[in-house]
Order: sequence, then structure tokens, then C-alpha cells
Amino acid sequence: MEDMLEDMLEDMEDMEDMLEDMEDMLENMEDMLEDMEDMLEDMEDMLENMEDMLEDMEDMLEVMEDMLEDMEDMLEDMEDMLKDMEDMLKDMEDMLEDMEYMLEDMEDMLEDRLAQLS
Repeated sequence: MEDMLEDMLEDMEDMEDMLEDMEDMLENMEDMLEDMEDMLEDMEDMLENMEDMLEDMEDMLEVMEDMLEDMEDMLEDMEDMLKDMEDMLKDMEDMLEDMEYMLEDMEDMLEDRLAQLS
């Protein structure tokens, strides 16, 4: 009977050891879970930061697009101004040509007048 009691006692001690091992395992698993939660939170933060960066980049792109559109408009305006200046130069050339003909006519008239006077 004493042997049986000793065996039972040993069995109980073994079970107690097993329970302690299981407790340790559970604690380790809890720690692992906490670590995983922390990692997930860090990843969420990283994702949020990346989203913010993407939004900032989108905003920058929009500003750059607007700037390009403004520059295109400015170039078109400058082209129009150049065309207007070309037209003005042509008009001035025509006026100079007309003035040249007028001067030639006046020269001819003066020569005629001089011929009459002499």
C-alpha cells in the first residue's frame, strides 16, 4: 500500500511539473501574442504614415499640374503677343513703303517744279 501511495505521490508530482510547464508555455504564448500585437500596431502606424506621404505627393502633383497649366497659358499668351508684334511690324513695313512712294512722288514733283522754274 505504501508503494502505491508513493507511486501516486510521484504521479502527482509529475502532473504538477507538467502543469508548471504548461503554465510556462502559456506565459510564453501570451508574451508572443503581445509582441505580435505590438508589431501589428507598428505596421498600422507605418501604413498610416505611408498614406499621409501618398496624400502629400498627390497634393504636390496637383500643384505641379496647375503650375504646368499656368505655364502653358503663359506660353500661349506670349505666342499671341509675338503674332501681334509680327503684324505690327508688317504694318510698319507697309507704312514705310508707302512713305517711300510718297517721298519719290514728292521728289518727282519738286524736280518738275524746278524744271518749270528754270
